[in-house]
Amino acid sequence: MPYRAFNRNLTASFLPPFIITLSVLAAVVLWRFQYQASITSWVEHSDQVILRVKDIELELREMLSGLHEYLVTSDKRYLPELGNARDAFGKNITKLASLVADNPSQEQRVLDINDLKGTWTEAIDSLLSQKAGSQPTKQALAEAEARGRAVFNSLEDFIAAEEQLRVQRATRQRTEYYVVFVLIPALTAIVMIFLSYWGWRQIQLATARFHAALDTAERARDAAEKASAAAEKANRAKDNFVGMVSHELRTPLNSIMLWSAALLRNPALGEDARRGMTAIERAVRAQAQLIEDLLDISRIESGRMRLDVQAVDLAEVVRAGVDSMRVAAEAKSITLQEIIDPRVDAVAGDPGRLQQVVWNLVSNAVKFTANGGKIQVHVQRINSHVEIIVADTGEGIESTALDSVFERFWQADGTAQSKHGVGLGAQRGTGQRKHIYGKTSVTHQHDPFAGVPSPSNRGSESERQRAAPRWALYSRCR
Repeated sequence: MPYRAFNRNLTASFLPPFIITLSVLAAVVLWRFQYQASITSWVEHSDQVILRVKDIELELREMLSGLHEYLVTSDKRYLPELGNARDAFGKNITKLASLVADNPSQEQRVLDINDLKGTWTEAIDSLLSQKAGSQPTKQALAEAEARGRAVFNSLEDFIAAEEQLRVQRATRQRTEYYVVFVLIPALTAIVMIFLSYWGWRQIQLATARFHAALDTAERARDAAEKASAAAEKANRAKDNFVGMVSHELRTPLNSIMLWSAALLRNPALGEDARRGMTAIERAVRAQAQLIEDLLDISRIESGRMRLDVQAVDLAEVVRAGVDSMRVAAEAKSITLQEIIDPRVDAVAGDPGRLQQVVWNLVSNAVKFTANGGKIQVHVQRINSHVEIIVADTGEGIESTALDSVFERFWQADGTAQSKHGVGLGAQRGTGQRKHIYGKTSVTHQHDPFAGVPSPSNRGSESERQRAAPRWALYSRCR
């Protein structure tokens, strides 16, 4: 298991529960703190209501004191004080009503107090009007005193109810205090301990999985190394076997070729015997070429191929390769042309191997081009490399099979190509050009000569319309 996958699995197993648990804990803590703040604000609200009622009582006493002084002394200086206390009393009643608007029972008490205040002020006004004309009656004084006492009693009842409500709220505030500052920290500690254990457990499980994956990967690597070693050993054994068999076969074949050549030079040899010896020599040479191909493949794959790298006139190499196949082309009435770019300079390479690669390409073109066909070998310089193109009007290869052209022993199934060779030429040429730092490719197109400069006599339209492969060899300029 790679480190990133291990880290991702560990994060996926631990992080979501951790985040969810912390989110729930934070929500609970915020909820309780908000509730604590709300309870505290209600306690403070009760304190404000009680203070406001106390202010009303104080103003009520001031009104009584001013009234009593005026009735005793008839000094009109007390009347403005009485009026101011009366106005302040009304304003405080209005403010008290706004403070208890959220409490219906207390709001009703405020309305009752306001009604009593109205009847009391009427009694005071009656006393003041009697005092202006004559001395107030005892009945009027008793009625005003009774109404004032009723207002005082209502205010005391209101304060008692509000203090009882404050006690309830203060009790809830203390309870919430213990919840916030005792239970919440304890719950937080328990949650953190649980999360720590959960994380430790997930790390242990992930570590165990990681070690198991490492063991599996180690075993798979060991198995792959063993398989690779076995494959390399088998490949070396195959290459050694091919090389040994090829060397063993070359000795009797050399003897056969020498004797067949000697017998063919004998003028006393009969016509039938000469034809037979010619067939034998041709078959032996083909067999020797096959063995040489196998040896080259073995040298290429084992890295033992030796090259004589030197400055090479690529034009001469191509001409030599083309000339070696000209007789075979003429035998099939095939037009064989080479077109050499004068800008082509010398390149670094093995002239013998380069000529062999060109010969392989031209030989394949001759093999698979029908009688009367056409082959062009074009050499041109493109920027920093030289391109050799062998184009022919042969049968062509399916586009889906082009990737297999350079595989060893591959032949196109179901075509006449299976009658020629064993499928080593293209693969051998590819291996050789790799050692000469070149590039080989094959294409299959409708017009094999498209994009290839050539003389005006490029052949008939029917020849150019046949599908055929294009071979290209690239070799870097020196």
